[in-house]
Amino acid sequence: MRLIINADDFGLSRGVNYGIIDAHKNGVIKSTSIMAGMPGFDHAVEFLKDCPELGCGVHLTLSAYKPVLKTHKTIVDENGYFYKRIYNKKVEDFDLNEIYNEFCAQIEKVKAWGINITHIDSHHHIHMSEILKPVIEKILEKYNFPIRGGLRYDLNYNKIVPYEGI
Repeated sequence: MRLIINADDFGLSRGVNYGIIDAHKNGVIKSTSIMAGMPGFDHAVEFLKDCPELGCGVHLTLSAYKPVLKTHKTIVDENGYFYKRIYNKKVEDFDLNEIYNEFCAQIEKVKAWGINITHIDSHHHIHMSEILKPVIEKILEKYNFPIRGGLRYDLNYNKIVPYEGI
């Protein structure tokens, strides 16, 4: 059995980036998950160049800062920021195509920097929400990345996809 300790929120800020890199170089962190739309993204990418042994996934985001795409109407507030409390919104308020396009844009931004993506996961575990089930399944079909935590939907959905070899 192999245990992988992952530090998410990479790219959130310089402070978070320094903490993750320090924990990787001097501790047990073997994997991280980067947030493509955050202010510390470019700073995080520079660190990855010096840490090729640090696995990096994409930390899909719908509830922090701004989206990668600027064309959204239903998933951002009047200032262009993601809603901080996405779970407080009604599913009917969102265009799932916007969410799918935003997730693809986040993944493509990370790929464009030459990062070998090891997995996907999400900020506040939104990928495990029943609302996003069709979006996440479409993302997995398109990119074929492992997903951290499997595919559990609101703990009442029975579909669980385990990692091989764990």
